[in-house]
Amino acid sequence: MKLKPCPIKGCASKWRLLRGLGAHLFIYHNKAELIDYILKAEAERLRLEEAEAHV
Repeated sequence: MKLKPCPIKGCASKWRLLRGLGAHLFIYHNKAELIDYILKAEAERLRLEEAEAHV
């Protein structure tokens, strides 16, 4: 089973594809970190979409 690193900076945990990142984040990180990570990921996604729209 392949393990992936947690994307939250400073977290050395690895998570399994089977249970998924959502479960790892929910169990191992507090809500503030989780919300911050989700907001940053969403902002990055929107930025990329906007960049593609201007091409």
